Amino acid sequence: LDSPLVEQSVRLSATQQLRAVHSSDVASLMLWVRRKTDATGAVAPFATRPALGLLRAETQAEVTESRDELTRRAMAAGGFFGFDGYVLTTQDGIVHASTLTDLTIGQPADEFVSRASRLVGTRGAMVSRPFTAPDGGRRYIASAAMRDEDGAIVAVLHLVGTPDEELFDLLAVSRPGESGETYLFSDDGILLSNSRFGSSLLAAGMVATMFFYIAINLLMVMGLAPVVGIPLPFMSHGGSSMMTNMLCV
Repeated sequence: LDSPLVEQSVRLSATQQLRAVHSSDVASLMLWVRRKTDATGAVAPFATRPALGLLRAETQAEVTESRDELTRRAMAAGGFFGFDGYVLTTQDGIVHASTLTDLTIGQPADEFVSRASRLVGTRGAMVSRPFTAPDGGRRYIASAAMRDEDGAIVAVLHLVGTPDEELFDLLAVSRPGESGETYLFSDDGILLSNSRFGSSLLAAGMVATMFFYIAINLLMVMGLAPVVGIPLPFMSHGGSSMMTNMLCV
């Protein structure tokens, strides 16, 4: 066989596989963004009444009552769609309610929330790219406008999510080859999707540990190995052994 032709054929095959994988992952990501956008657009009307009550409140008691009701509704509906927090701002980015500890009520939000607050009026419901939060974690926001009885935008609801696990589940598709997984990076080089190799190696190590204990113990019983102090998991007496096995399970 001609080596250059073989190399060219292998390279062409790898390129075609990569393009197919890339197209599949891009389609999955676009569908994920669409679902998050639709979810935020559905949650916003559900939380509009307490949001309007909060913005129109005249006493501290009314503020507290409306904010508690808004939090209950936003977290209940948002949690159903995979979100774990929310922020309520005006279109100029001033925070009026939030479950995020790094934002202050009555103060401007961070650059990502403020930018989404300005753009949602012209773009409608939207999903931001994942970004690094002040606490060092990664998050994304899905934003939708909240309108009053006349249809005017009075506030913007931002539902907050963590991309690591969601994008991990989205991209963790079994494929042939040595790598078998796709990694997603932001435009500034930050890894946005967790690797499944870490959890796989941890699980393999725990299973190997228990298998080693069982194999050595059975070999000792059958007289095929010297008797040493290797316990049989969940059967032999020993507190430290039982604790180790329970942690592995």
